[in-house]
Amino acid sequence: MTSDSIKGTLCVTVTAVSAGILPSLAFIAFDRGVTDRLLLYSEFAYAAVILWIIAVIKKEKILLKGKQYAQIGAVTFFFFMGAVFLFRAFEHMSGSLATVISFTFPAVVVVMEMAMGKRKPSAVRIAAAAVSVAGVAAVCGGGGNASLRGVVLASAASLCYAAYTMILDMDEIKNASSVVTTAYIFTGAAVLHFIRCVISGSEVLPQNMSQLGIILSIALICGFLNFYCYLIGIKYIGPGNAALIDAFEPVVACIAGSIILGDTFTAGAVIGCLMIFISVVLANLPEGNPGRGK
Repeated sequence: MTSDSIKGTLCVTVTAVSAGILPSLAFIAFDRGVTDRLLLYSEFAYAAVILWIIAVIKKEKILLKGKQYAQIGAVTFFFFMGAVFLFRAFEHMSGSLATVISFTFPAVVVVMEMAMGKRKPSAVRIAAAAVSVAGVAAVCGGGGNASLRGVVLASAASLCYAAYTMILDMDEIKNASSVVTTAYIFTGAAVLHFIRCVISGSEVLPQNMSQLGIILSIALICGFLNFYCYLIGIKYIGPGNAALIDAFEPVVACIAGSIILGDTFTAGAVIGCLMIFISVVLANLPEGNPGRGK
């Protein structure tokens, strides 16, 4: 491996780990009295501040074109709803299993691309979608702590992730700075989650240092670090290789849930998780040209 390959691999590995431990850290925050609304609002708000600072330091072009703002608005909406659905799923099943199910979105993207004629149908892509659906069915049918309502909510999160991934692939938004684009998306998501806090009467500020500590940890590790390391990783090893390594995110989520929270998994859930992991790998296999990132 070259020096660049090692750097890229390490960066994307950090991305997979930082995203994979989010469910476990979220449940720790819940145990400290942090609401899901406050956690999501704070995570994106603090991460957005860091990203805007980086954008200014790097002298990125802040102002965008009309179509780019429209697309960023659509991405922000699906990004926001995906987080809402995922955290609602946490109320009905373990965070690790919910994360695994939500990670079926690469296979959903493949199906959407084939339906829209953006990607030619192939046996591998169709197999990825089929294995993904079968994996979710195995998790749902495995009993344990995976309720049907939790599976539905996590699947809805997956559809939202697939929707904003498709929008991010549009030419106009791809021409904008990744740092600025994500700063706008995080800012918009933070505003929407803040509105949820106000409407529900939830706190908008941490109530003690314990809550502040876990919120800042999640914002820095699962928000900012997750995104920034992925950008650096893509630069060194390309989006296709980055997506394949990042496929280990649901695996990390299960391991972290087991170690940190003591999550247990039925045989059906384990088989389902493995099937979903395989579907993600299949969905991201290159087709004669570099693959795509998430």
